[in-house]
Amino acid sequence: MSFTIRKARPEDAAAVDRVLSASYPTLMPAGYPPQVMERVLPLITRSNPALLGAGTYYLAETADGTPAGCGGW
Repeated sequence: MSFTIRKARPEDAAAVDRVLSASYPTLMPAGYPPQVMERVLPLITRSNPALLGAGTYYLAETADGTPAGCGGW
């Protein structure tokens, strides 16, 4: 499978939200108690508009454009 990585844009907010919502609940519970996860997931699974417009946040997509990962600073 091939991927393309590009700078995320503000219009990618929904795609980034989907990636974060799919990955964080799976990847993070091993390191945090359930009560912490319950409180933070609604906050950290939303994209930050400032990051999406900064040119330092990236979105990985499959060949058909499906979002597969994201990250940046």
